[in-house]
Amino acid sequence: MRYLIINTDYPAFLSWFYGQHKDLDDCTYLTQLDLHRKALFGVSGTYSKYLKKLNHQSIEIHANNPIFQSTWCKENDVNIKIQDRWEIGYKKSVIPWVTESNKWLQVVLSKQIESIKPDVIVNFDVSLMSEGFFSNIKAHYGILIGQHAATPLNENRDWTEYDLMVSSFMPTVDWFLSKSIPCKYFRLGFDVDVVGQLDEIKKDIPISFIGSFSNIHSSRLEFLEAVASEVDIQIWGPYNSNLNNYPNVLKFWKGEAWGKEMFEIICRSKITLNHHGEILPYANNLRLYESTGLGTLLLTDNLPGLSDKFEIGKEILAYSNPEECINYIDAYLKDDKERELISLNGQRRTKTSHNYSNIIQELTEIVSNQL
Repeated sequence: MRYLIINTDYPAFLSWFYGQHKDLDDCTYLTQLDLHRKALFGVSGTYSKYLKKLNHQSIEIHANNPIFQSTWCKENDVNIKIQDRWEIGYKKSVIPWVTESNKWLQVVLSKQIESIKPDVIVNFDVSLMSEGFFSNIKAHYGILIGQHAATPLNENRDWTEYDLMVSSFMPTVDWFLSKSIPCKYFRLGFDVDVVGQLDEIKKDIPISFIGSFSNIHSSRLEFLEAVASEVDIQIWGPYNSNLNNYPNVLKFWKGEAWGKEMFEIICRSKITLNHHGEILPYANNLRLYESTGLGTLLLTDNLPGLSDKFEIGKEILAYSNPEECINYIDAYLKDDKERELISLNGQRRTKTSHNYSNIIQELTEIVSNQL
């Protein structure tokens, strides 16, 4: 079976990644993909790795990465029309203003799909392509699966071009089903092989938090502000002007951390905090599995679905408010033995129950049932 994984990257990560590899556009397309995989950002390369172990072919595309996509065009003699690459607007409704359009990225993606002719497409960014994009190239692929977690989607869009949706977020599953769109629960996890790719770690960070501070994370910032007023917590995340309204958070903010660096910070932490933000209340983000998989004590917000994934008090800790979180921090920083025991239990649970090697096996079974 030939799989095509369509992925996208946060703009902040792309800026960081380009900064790390300033000669990126001089590298081959495959070299660029390999550099991205080695950065250990998100699930880059994870699906393909485990699909290949199951004897499937798998190709990954980062559809919103302009350097990657431009390089692919050069190597495959694909010429993008000027009108697809650039669009003319009017500044102050008078002055002509030329900006780069996203339309050309869709053109490139359609060419890639036509070239690869995958049996299965798994699309991680269901909002990136315009409605009907896949329907127009249906002759060049077999099954189209969309994977989406928690952010709200367009209520008025026609989603019927997808053969199946999968989601780790039960409200999203219910939302699609309410619209008569086939959707299955498909969980998140952790690639335990990451542990072996990190440098030897000393736990020299008492408390850490790594995450975003966008407009959907105001409750997260309020929570961190309260905790940081009582506890010295080291905080990482892309800068957002919202930070300026939270002086305690800003005081402990250390800057950005992506991929391998982020994992090493979690490993160095005795306790790492997690907070889901404004998304509907359901325990569902990668940090649950990354923190436990790396052997660090996870202290997360107590949300529905959490106890289905971990045994609270034995494998992780869960707080209901900032005061309870602060009390847990005080207690478990003093109790090395109990903290390390819970960390070990959490890591064991993730290795056995939330390992991507098992999860990708489930994906292939879903596909088999869909055929």
